[in-house]
Amino acid sequence: MRKVNVHMKLYPRRVILKERSDEQITLTMEFRAGRRIIRAFISRSEFLPSAKSQTFLYLKRKENCGSLFSELSVVEIKKASAAPRECVSTVVCYLKWKENCGSLFSELSVVEIKKASAAPRECVSTVVCYLKWKENCGSLFSELSVVEIKKASAAPRECVSTVVCYLKWKENCGSLFSELSVVEIKKASAAPRECVSTVVCYLKWKENCGSLFSELSVVEIKKASAAPRECVSTVVCYLKWKENCGSLFSELSVVEIKKASAAPRECVSTVVCYLKWKENCGSLFSELSVVEIKKASAAPRECVSTVVCYLKWKENCGSLFSELSVVEIKKASAAPRECVSTVVCYLKWKENCGSLFSELSVVEIKKASAAPRECVSTVVCYLKW
Repeated sequence: MRKVNVHMKLYPRRVILKERSDEQITLTMEFRAGRRIIRAFISRSEFLPSAKSQTFLYLKRKENCGSLFSELSVVEIKKASAAPRECVSTVVCYLKWKENCGSLFSELSVVEIKKASAAPRECVSTVVCYLKWKENCGSLFSELSVVEIKKASAAPRECVSTVVCYLKWKENCGSLFSELSVVEIKKASAAPRECVSTVVCYLKWKENCGSLFSELSVVEIKKASAAPRECVSTVVCYLKWKENCGSLFSELSVVEIKKASAAPRECVSTVVCYLKWKENCGSLFSELSVVEIKKASAAPRECVSTVVCYLKWKENCGSLFSELSVVEIKKASAAPRECVSTVVCYLKWKENCGSLFSELSVVEIKKASAAPRECVSTVVCYLKW
């Protein structure tokens, strides 16, 4: 057959698939050029559908990188540090789907479905679907729900931060979590009715607001219509921490730690955690009121500046405070009538800085040159009028 260079725009009259294998595809194409019919034999793997086409079709990778797939699903590896050397990051690899959503994955890290028409009904297109992690990171999930770890410092080394991991749902909403810190539901159609799609719900609600939590760390309610009346929408609600991290809460109120450097290792900084303060820093509270320390230089070492601390109110307005300096009430519904919400209410100062007041009045020193040395300028100090 002689080689013909055709310098015109030709459209195939018909295309015949002659031979196909995993590595290449052979096409027989007929072109009509005037009265002549030109038959071309093409044998190039590049003629496989490209990434720009709407239908993704990829080659079977050797050995352990998706070699056992049954029906093709198109997935992309976001982080493949643990993947075999054949699969580098940003490389398309095919995984084997079983029953629900990838329950038999072993080494691969993170995959994303580009087109999942052949995937199980739990995984719809453009939905991130992830693998089974070893041991304690979602290894026992039954029906997949897609969750994302916001901070996984406590998670196993297989699960790094910003990595999607799957957790096992039980009964209502994630009551058997163990090590994981924070998870967010991307699509929770398979989740219980307490968790609607795009809603972050990690708790089992009981009576008031998560009073029976044991292992769970941090959760945030995006939509709390199903939550008890104590937890309104967009309100952060927190759990009962094991042992030393807020384990004695009775009826939860909403509190948030801005700096948790003194928190136990389960509670890292930037994580919302409620601490149990020892002795004089709110350890005897009955009904929680939320207060924030403005200046805590005199506070116990457990209470650092900008840390949320909970104090016990007695009779009028904080008459039993000892060391703490300045607190601000965020929600004082349980506070005495002298202290209304959003009002700065201050404590009893040691010895010479307002120590003889009887019923608190709220005052603020603009210039404290005449005030005792314990009260510096720009510090709020409350005197008896």
